[in-house]
Amino acid sequence: IDDSGSMYKNGGKKAVQEAMRILLDPTQARRFKLQPTAKDIHVVIPFSASAGTPLMAQGNDPGELAELMNQIETIEMRGGTNMFAGVIEALHLIKQEENNLSGHFPAIAVLSDGVSEGSLADVLTVRERLGLNYIPIHTLSFGSGVDEKQLHELAAAGGGRYFSGKK
Repeated sequence: IDDSGSMYKNGGKKAVQEAMRILLDPTQARRFKLQPTAKDIHVVIPFSASAGTPLMAQGNDPGELAELMNQIETIEMRGGTNMFAGVIEALHLIKQEENNLSGHFPAIAVLSDGVSEGSLADVLTVRERLGLNYIPIHTLSFGSGVDEKQLHELAAAGGGRYFSGKK
C-alpha cells in the first residue's frame, strides 16, 4: 500500500482504505466474490520512500481482519514513493515463507498512484534471483494524477494485470 505524500494529496489514501475495508470485511468482500477463507494469509506492506514493516492477519476471523484494518488506517509513512521497494520486500517475505505456502496461491497487489522512484529492473532482478518468477504482480491505481505507465509496466513485467481504481 502506497502511503506517500502524494496519496494524501490526491485522495488515493482514502480510496485505498475504502478498498481495503471491502477486502477485509467478509460481508462486504462476499459481494465481490472475494471473501477470505480460513487458510488465507493477508500481508500488507506499506511503502513510501522505502518499505515499511509488514502487517499480517491469517484466516477469515472478522476480529483479526478488523485489527489488520485498524493497523492500515494508522499507517503514516509519507515522504517519497518507491513502490518497487515494497514489491521487493514482498518478494523477500514470500521467499522466506515459501515452505509454508503449500496449497496457497501467492500474489502481490500494489495499490498506488504509480508516481514512483526506484527501478522495475531491480524488481525483476530480485524476482529472478529468488526464483519467484511465477508470482504475479498486479497493480491497482488510486487517486488523481495516476502514472498509469509505471503501473502498467510493473503489472505486465510481473505477469499480472493492471486495474483502475476509478472503475
